[in-house]
Amino acid sequence: MNKVDIEAAKKGQEVWEEGVALREAGRISEAIEAFKTAAESGNAAGYVDLAGVEDDRGNYEEARNWMRKAEDLAAQGDAFANLACSLAYRLGRGYEGTFEEQEQKARLFLRRSAELGNPAAQIVLANQVLRGVDGERKMSRNMRCGFRGR
Repeated sequence: MNKVDIEAAKKGQEVWEEGVALREAGRISEAIEAFKTAAESGNAAGYVDLAGVEDDRGNYEEARNWMRKAEDLAAQGDAFANLACSLAYRLGRGYEGTFEEQEQKARLFLRRSAELGNPAAQIVLANQVLRGVDGERKMSRNMRCGFRGR
């Protein structure tokens, strides 16, 4: 990432944080503009929060469109976008599929984020593996077997 990319990422994060504060203050129109600005700078949380706001307003198709944009960013190898998508699906805000399908997508995005080097995703995934949570029980048993005798 070059200096320009880093500055854009910082700006996107700052604007997203402003959007969160505006949403919490009930200033939804201003929050939407902040989330759009954050999303346009490549901040996946901006897309996910836009999806959430539109869902809350009953605009389900618009919510799905914003979520797809977050998923597109995740598909490009953005570790943070993968984590944001994982959290959205974990909270049932993926807007497509059954509960089980959303849980499966949450795991997929979490694993991808961890594989891309996101430390937060790595910690969550490791915790799930150790606790045998969310379909990770088989992996947990395999990992324990792999450490025997060493």
